[in-house]
Amino acid sequence: MPTLPFTFLGEDDFLPAMEGPCKAWREANVEHGFFGSFDGARIHYYHAAPPEPKACITIIPGFCEFYGKYHELTWYFYQAGYAFYFIENRGHGYSARETDEMDVVHIDSIMTYAKDLKEFLDKVVTPGSKDLKKILWAHSMGGGISTLFLETYPDYFDAAILNAPMLKIKGIKSPEQIKELRREMEEDHSEKALAAGQKHFSTEPDFEGSSTQSKPRFDYVFAQRLADPHYQTKGGSNNWCVACGEVHETIMENAAKIQIPLVINTAGLDHLIDPEGYREFRERATCNPQITNYEASKHELISAEEETRKAYLTKLFETLEQFTS
Repeated sequence: MPTLPFTFLGEDDFLPAMEGPCKAWREANVEHGFFGSFDGARIHYYHAAPPEPKACITIIPGFCEFYGKYHELTWYFYQAGYAFYFIENRGHGYSARETDEMDVVHIDSIMTYAKDLKEFLDKVVTPGSKDLKKILWAHSMGGGISTLFLETYPDYFDAAILNAPMLKIKGIKSPEQIKELRREMEEDHSEKALAAGQKHFSTEPDFEGSSTQSKPRFDYVFAQRLADPHYQTKGGSNNWCVACGEVHETIMENAAKIQIPLVINTAGLDHLIDPEGYREFRERATCNPQITNYEASKHELISAEEETRKAYLTKLFETLEQFTS
């Protein structure tokens, strides 16, 4: 384990740290801005770099996530000597939206997210990080976007770390059923409607039903959601759900195209992602992905219960040291 200039926060010291030293750090060091994507959409991002960074980490968050959920992790990255760039995916946070309902996420294709990522790298990350090693860190839907990106644009990153990546969603329908769903929604023009089984944002917190095991971390994020409608994304549109089903087949067909070092971290109590997707991907991939399962964690590894969370973070920084040494 590399010697780190900080200790990982527990449960009792998390909120004081976020409102104290971490907030002061963000105000002094974290910048944000917008870039125009391939179709003119304005995409929002955050960035910070310590003096003489070891490498540059690009962060791709998951479904309904925004930068406020990653204050702790990016603070750790910065203190450990890593620059970071964080993109708020299209339809999330302050990035351009495809629907008038603030709490509904709509997309035409997962490839649109991947194209946004390419524009982010071309216009913001690469010019700003020069000759630094490039590492991709992604969670959930961000992991699905990133896998598709790595298969399509292989020359951008030196290594990647995917956390509970969306390689196969639980309950995914067959290709034939997905095609029928697409036909039906195109016929009745319901692409942007909230999909069956999805929910609108509620002001009533539901910690027990969430993917988080750390109550202080859940409360910290939920308070931000209550305070700002931009952070109240909650459910996917019909087309978002179909697009997530469609990308599974594409990812598996092209798994062998990824040739960089690849780490996949999975969660044993994950109620969203089907572990069969990890097994299928490992069989098809030729880059020999390193897969570690954290059996006691729900979907969000960075907000797992304390023992698992600290084990995950310890391994994460060991991996980063290996990638950059």
